[in-house]
Amino acid sequence: MTRGQHHRREPTTALWWNTKMHIFGGTDGYTWYNDMWSYEPVTNRWEHIPTDTRHWKRPTRREGHTAAVGGNKMRVFGGRSEMGEDLKDFWIFDMAERRWRDSLQNMDGLPSPRSGHSMVVIGKHIVVLGGEPSSSKHANREELALDYVLDTTKSQTP
Repeated sequence: MTRGQHHRREPTTALWWNTKMHIFGGTDGYTWYNDMWSYEPVTNRWEHIPTDTRHWKRPTRREGHTAAVGGNKMRVFGGRSEMGEDLKDFWIFDMAERRWRDSLQNMDGLPSPRSGHSMVVIGKHIVVLGGEPSSSKHANREELALDYVLDTTKSQTP
């Protein structure tokens, strides 16, 4: 791991796992990120978390996404790409193995592309709430107001 200062960024996601705060993605207004960092409050140090990308894909660079942790898995959904396109992909990061998997892509009833939404993991379910309209002029604002409850037991990679 690299010790040091992470690049200032927003809107990123931050979550607590074990004894550290973890952040993923975000932008500084010039560069979009898809990296992971952890912050240890006891030592007041940031550490870059390397991920295995030789054999595994990882999410594209993004901001405005959500992340939630359940067990040792962080789930990431949506956000906005550096090209301004709202995203609809779900990813799982295994915090212990430091490995990404794209997930739930073929599951029925997924939310539309969005950013600025909220998400929480409750057991085997993922709840996605609200968000900003897709960058498409044909975004359905009523659909964006729906709450989605996704049952991960019906996907290939829970």
